[in-house]
Amino acid sequence: MKKKNTLYTVLNRTNLWKPIFLDVIVTFSSYPALLIELFTRFRFGQRYFSLSSCFMAIALLFVFGVAYTGWQDFFAMLMGIRPNEIKSDGYEYPLLLFCVAALVASIVHKRELMANGQTIDFKRYSKSNGQPRDYWYRLSKVLPDWWLEKLPLTPENIWRYYEPLAAGLIGLLLLPLPFTRLLGLLIFVCALFYYWRTSIQYSWGYHHMLDVVDEMMVGEYLRDFMTDDSQDKADVGVNVYVPMPNDTHLKQKLIERMQQKLDGPKDDNLNA
Repeated sequence: MKKKNTLYTVLNRTNLWKPIFLDVIVTFSSYPALLIELFTRFRFGQRYFSLSSCFMAIALLFVFGVAYTGWQDFFAMLMGIRPNEIKSDGYEYPLLLFCVAALVASIVHKRELMANGQTIDFKRYSKSNGQPRDYWYRLSKVLPDWWLEKLPLTPENIWRYYEPLAAGLIGLLLLPLPFTRLLGLLIFVCALFYYWRTSIQYSWGYHHMLDVVDEMMVGEYLRDFMTDDSQDKADVGVNVYVPMPNDTHLKQKLIERMQQKLDGPKDDNLNA
């Protein structure tokens, strides 16, 4: 949970619905994102990678394919085409092949996870989202220098941009062909959810770091804010618009109390 201090609660621009909405999006998009991560990353943590989640994602992908077939037949009937006159483009075979490939990749990742050791043995962080495949770094020999200057091949950029971009391009390339149109559409949708998910997770991590920095700045400058009547701290941007008592002794006690609030409760078990 995000620690809420006095300044965060009073001065921050808050939206109660936004965290709930983002949580739902990240949870829902984890399944389509997993179908891409199976082919672009390796060495997952044991609590991040789940074989049952892979089976669920593959099953959902197959269900969407069946639903697409049903909707296609339904609209054909609305247009007056009889069911026996509907010609299949064979798009179910590439989809089935992709499901089999995802299933094989899931088993390979599971065997890799067991071979690299468990978290209980301090071998691997249990919630690790893996690391990029080596072939991503070989793109430096193909991509122009101006591109690499704008978007270098770092693990962060590969995770945020290159992986969803590559999956989206593959989906777009498969769209024009009749028998791969369904698979291309599903891969492209998975890429969109993957990019959306990584963007939200990156924002969470970045704002968490900002919270830590803000708390350090507030803890460092709080005494000056409370003792300086001018409240002139425009250089760091921390403004405290609250009235202070005129008595110096009471003001000092109030400062100490507010500092304790910002530091949070102490855990006596740590000193035992």
